[in-house]
Amino acid sequence: MRQFSSKLLKYLILFFLLLFPIINLSLSYFSRGLEISRTSDLNISSNGFEDVDLSFIPDIDYTSLNDQWYNHKIEMLIITPNNTDYINAVKPLMEWKNEKGVKTIILSNFSLYEGRDDAEKIRNMIKSYYEKENIQWVLLASDAGNLADELPIRMVYNPDVIYHGEGQRESVGGEYYKPTDYYYADLTGTWDSDGDGIWGENSSKSSDGLDEIDWVPDVYVGRFPANNSFELENMVNKTVKYESNPFIGDWMNKMLLAGAISGPQEDEAVLTTYIWSNYIPNDMEFTHLHRTGSSFDPPTPPIPNRQEGLSSTNVKTEMNLGYSTAIIASHGYYSYFKDNYGDVFTASQAKKLTNSNMPFLLYGDACTTSSYDINDDSIGEILINKTNGGAIGYIGGLRVTWYYEDDENLEKLNRGNAKLFWEEFYLNEKFQQGRALYDSKVAYINSDYYTKGPGSIIKDYERKNLLTYSLLGDPEVDIYTNIPKLAKNPFTEDI
Repeated sequence: MRQFSSKLLKYLILFFLLLFPIINLSLSYFSRGLEISRTSDLNISSNGFEDVDLSFIPDIDYTSLNDQWYNHKIEMLIITPNNTDYINAVKPLMEWKNEKGVKTIILSNFSLYEGRDDAEKIRNMIKSYYEKENIQWVLLASDAGNLADELPIRMVYNPDVIYHGEGQRESVGGEYYKPTDYYYADLTGTWDSDGDGIWGENSSKSSDGLDEIDWVPDVYVGRFPANNSFELENMVNKTVKYESNPFIGDWMNKMLLAGAISGPQEDEAVLTTYIWSNYIPNDMEFTHLHRTGSSFDPPTPPIPNRQEGLSSTNVKTEMNLGYSTAIIASHGYYSYFKDNYGDVFTASQAKKLTNSNMPFLLYGDACTTSSYDINDDSIGEILINKTNGGAIGYIGGLRVTWYYEDDENLEKLNRGNAKLFWEEFYLNEKFQQGRALYDSKVAYINSDYYTKGPGSIIKDYERKNLLTYSLLGDPEVDIYTNIPKLAKNPFTEDI
């Protein structure tokens, strides 16, 4: 530290001694809602300091302050199988979270908790920490399943295609029971209020006449769908690098939108155009790829933004250039996005992406592109498991999802879900990907479509869309929407 010369210090002391006797000091404070002001002439040389009534200041609870400082409540849980390799793989992420101020612990002892199966034990463990700590974030660090090195996903009763599919079937999995990680986010009740072992029934199916799902998330949940500790380590390292040591570039301030054709007169470019027209900030660039089969003609975006035709080659090329956020709206399967004119983006293309150190958050507005409980080669898993590239987060459906034809207001099912996600993300500035996803589900249930229109949570296809869209990735991660500005340290080494 630099030292003042003794001569300068003497001048400063003399200056303040001469200045204080002529200062007119006004004290103002609040007591029980009333403002009290007192003006006092302070004359150190003759009168000394005037007594000030400090009785309105409460006693300081040092014990409580120390407890809050040294015993900060837990904010995030990383849950792994009871496997040392998995636990060691996520330790760097836990250490990083704690370093940046998000108190995080690793848990693998869910078998010690009460529950009829491992899924209920995990949920009860989360619930116990939620009730006594400050849990906001839960990361499930393993693939979905019932093997020793997997974390189960809850299968809920949701026969949507049976009752509403008009002869259609699920693209993968069974017809009656559907998987969801929403079970770990909504901690109210048991999701089996009538105790019959059938989870998530609506009020018409439950024997007690109650909806077994509360639908309001208490924590934000994401999953690393790792088949082994090496994949898990890869996802952890990519996430830590993304947050702590990112590649700085224009990609951080760009969005890619791809709108395909879902059917005659059903142009998803209407949705993607609405998103860039209403939500993307003016200081953020975007590229819009589209195909149209109706009379809809997307407006030309302002420079420097671009609008081009949609093809699988264009989608892959643009992804390799680097984007922070992206949406693809089309039909889907676990291995592709496509529309009536052909492929939009495929699993084989996902494996070959070269967007190194520029991983994006991708919202897949389509069926079954993230069936991580069945297919290890779903597009969602491929992207999230890609070393340093691919996706930092993937939001997609585990099973068939639904949309309405002629949804001009973009408020129903798939389009309403996607629209509200980006509204929460951009307009409401919920840049943490888990928060944006689950808050958009709540916004959907509270929308005019539900409160004033035909939307109803008793309908199996409505329940399906809310249950099936899940997050692959760390829910607490803050997605880039601008290029970070690096600040220089103003202090030199000798201070």
